Amino acid sequence: MTMDEDHEILAAEYALGTLDAPERAQAERLAATDRDFAERVAFWERRLSLLAEASESVEPPASLWTKIAAALPGVAAVVGSPSGSAEVIDLTRRLKRWRNLAYAATALAASLLVFVGIREAYQPRPDAGRYVAVLQADKVSPGFLLTVDLRTKEFTVRRVGADAPRDRSYELWLVHDKFPRPRSLGLIGDHEFTRSQLAAYDPQIINEATYAVTVEPPGGSPTGVATGPIVYVGKLIEAVP
Repeated sequence: MTMDEDHEILAAEYALGTLDAPERAQAERLAATDRDFAERVAFWERRLSLLAEASESVEPPASLWTKIAAALPGVAAVVGSPSGSAEVIDLTRRLKRWRNLAYAATALAASLLVFVGIREAYQPRPDAGRYVAVLQADKVSPGFLLTVDLRTKEFTVRRVGADAPRDRSYELWLVHDKFPRPRSLGLIGDHEFTRSQLAAYDPQIINEATYAVTVEPPGGSPTGVATGPIVYVGKLIEAVP
């Protein structure tokens, strides 16, 4: 765990009030000298106050106290007894403190999950590699090389053996069983490389799809559906793990 992560968790627990005395003193010293840490404390205080406002109180059933008292040695005997009222009040306060700590722990867990989730969203996925497909007319006639980076969802089409069609355009399509018809990924330009994005598709679909190139009117299919013949086709394989 990094220093930033340590400070993040310390700020969250300080805002919750779950630190012991030495840790709380450490957090207070840090907040007094470190502006970033003080801002993180303020952030968690705002977040936790919103969680508290959003949660609804639940009234426990009347029988619950009796069950709790019966389960704790020495408590059942003093319930309802005037001589034991001080002990009952003290235990009631303890129960309230434990309940508050339970609420705080739940809020902390939820908030830290949000923090970790956001943080992980901006970390490169270890299983997101680079994939490549040879788009070809047959086993010996490659037309284009399609490279996909799952981390960025960027793809690059490189012209290999395909000749530029006269007065026509090449269009790239994604074909998957999840979709009733092929999805256009745009035109393949006249240059050696064409780059674009697959941001609308999740990694599983990107991996499983078949990629096809059709010959379309200039500017691409006018209907959004492939109209010309399929001249090149291929599937992705992992190139860089």
